[in-house]
Amino acid sequence: MCLKISKKKKKKKDKDKSETHELIVQTPPPLADDEDESTDAGEVLTFSQVVGLVRPIFRILQLLCENHNKLLREYLREQPDNIRSINLIKEVANYLSGVYTIIDDESIEVIVQVLETLNEFIMGNVENQLVLFDSNGKFFY
Repeated sequence: MCLKISKKKKKKKDKDKSETHELIVQTPPPLADDEDESTDAGEVLTFSQVVGLVRPIFRILQLLCENHNKLLREYLREQPDNIRSINLIKEVANYLSGVYTIIDDESIEVIVQVLETLNEFIMGNVENQLVLFDSNGKFFY
């Protein structure tokens, strides 16, 4: 399932006029053969629900790389047996740079998990370290 993430800015009507951010995730409409009355096309998830979905995914990716599993670390970077290879290290780093801009009480758990996952990706693997360094990681500066 693919999630579309967009940010929406809200201004509080307080005296200090500080800005808060709201992360909106929309699920795509179901395919024609997946028509089911129980699914709601275009359902909007709150950030708390997104945290509940995303943290376990990053934890699974982290566990794949445990105990210096070199083959899986390289496979996360490049999948030679697939038609289209997806660099998951770069994608996770891009996700971190997006979530990093809206740090709050709810997002800190995801940020910590993403950092732990990236740490496992690059530990002892120079190619993955180069990918992470070259990624769109404005949070490193």
